[in-house]
Amino acid sequence: MTVPHDIFVPTATRNPDAGALWESRDGRARLLAVAAENASGDSLQTYRRFLLNDLYKNAVLDYAPVRDTWFVLSGRMDDMMFYERITFACDGRYIYGWQLRYPAAERNVYDRIVEAVHRSYPPGRGEDGRCGRN
Repeated sequence: MTVPHDIFVPTATRNPDAGALWESRDGRARLLAVAAENASGDSLQTYRRFLLNDLYKNAVLDYAPVRDTWFVLSGRMDDMMFYERITFACDGRYIYGWQLRYPAAERNVYDRIVEAVHRSYPPGRGEDGRCGRN
């Protein structure tokens, strides 16, 4: 996926095997990309509900489409905007996603970045790139 390196720099994550994290040079925005096996076997709906009830509990959503294998949660919490795209791949065995959080006051800058990342984001296809199929 496209990461604008003039704005973001790589930052250490808690689990580098599961994803990557970039912070804006001013430290006010962050871009996170994740990839993980769906070890708990959650459904797309269950995982979405978890995010809404936990991470985005007090959020005001302004965009939240749901499709067969992916969903987006986008909106505002206090003075921060967020955009999160989650994809369930390989019949739900893997979860891929990315999230951008940024100050609402800088929405005119970061909304364009959301669009660029979204256009360039390729969800994974399992550890072998073919969902384990030969």
